[in-house]
Amino acid sequence: MAKDKVLEMLNYRTNSFEILNYQIDSKEEKVIIPEGIVNVEKGQIMKKAIVVKDGLVKAVIGKDEAAKYKKTQIVNMAGLTIFPGFIDSHVHLALDGYDFNNSIRRWEKPLLMRNYLLNTLDKIVCCGVIAIRDGGDKNCLALRAKELSLKKGPLIRATGAALRKDGYYGTFLGDGIKDMLEIEERIINLKKSGADHVKVILSGIVSFKEYGKVGKVQFSFSELNTIVKISRQLGLKIMAHASSDEAALLAAEAGVDSIEHGYFIGDRTLELMAQKSIFWVPTVVPVYNQTVEPWKKSFLPSQLDLIEKTYLLHLEKIKKAVTLGVKVVIGTDAGATAVPHGDSYYFEMQLLKKAGLSNLQILQAATINGAKLLGLEEMLGSIEEGKLAFFVAVRGNPLEDLDTLKNITTISCL
Repeated sequence: MAKDKVLEMLNYRTNSFEILNYQIDSKEEKVIIPEGIVNVEKGQIMKKAIVVKDGLVKAVIGKDEAAKYKKTQIVNMAGLTIFPGFIDSHVHLALDGYDFNNSIRRWEKPLLMRNYLLNTLDKIVCCGVIAIRDGGDKNCLALRAKELSLKKGPLIRATGAALRKDGYYGTFLGDGIKDMLEIEERIINLKKSGADHVKVILSGIVSFKEYGKVGKVQFSFSELNTIVKISRQLGLKIMAHASSDEAALLAAEAGVDSIEHGYFIGDRTLELMAQKSIFWVPTVVPVYNQTVEPWKKSFLPSQLDLIEKTYLLHLEKIKKAVTLGVKVVIGTDAGATAVPHGDSYYFEMQLLKKAGLSNLQILQAATINGAKLLGLEEMLGSIEEGKLAFFVAVRGNPLEDLDTLKNITTISCL
């Protein structure tokens, strides 16, 4: 058996956790032998090894079978428990999570924007995220980023410009629709431009000044139904920005593929989502992060109390959703103010833990559920033959202790 050889190891440190990144040349067949492999569907640790070649999982074998691979290089990952790479199902690559206005100005500077995107994509992968779904920007910058991500990742599913009504929330996400007769042409053009999903803005955003207040619903049921019908005919999934129960219920009745945010969502809506197998991407961290430094300085004590009340209710609803059988998926809304790319993923997982989800349910929301929502279940979401060989590893058992994710190792087989 050949001696271990890792081509490159990179260190990445955030304010809260440390990450090691290994890149393994898999042009020649390799056998990776970890302490164990997490089966995210069954919630089991398998004492197995992984055969990789050309960036793919060639086989998952028993550790005793590794001895048969006498001419194959062995990569010893003793002490590490391996599981599939993470998926962030709601980001905004065109925004940096720190300064909204500066992000918008960057859009008009192509070279600066390209460098920013390359750095952001690297950071996302370094944090263990192998695939993202972008929720749109009016300049369709995430569609351009798909080309930049081809070599090192992450895989990008993007919406391009979002669909919204003229005069309502979302000017930075897409140009307003003045006449519903525009809809079919808009969606066809999105398909031609390389969009994988359609983003429809159904509501405004949550108020941090008046509890329970959310911007108006933008489309009627008939209008939304038309959007869903046309999108499905073109093979496009539909993600619906819905920050109120009124908007979320409308989205569920129209049969979208996923509801984004869903603050103040009602039990009736959750029951309908479970019945129709509609995914929920609850994005807790954009609200929660307003209550921590440095962003909390922007709010009065009374506003911070309101924000806390909002996210605590949201956590209760997430627990209720899982109990009812709704498939919850992790999405951070990274790029939104107070939500940096990459770093925020771990905190979203911790918030789901606070909601009462089990570690297995959280890992499923981060992997297999996201893969199914993005239509990537043949490539990602679990460690199986034929899937991409990108893994996250920790010392310890993440099924028992989610804090193991504070120190992760990413393993990418190139």
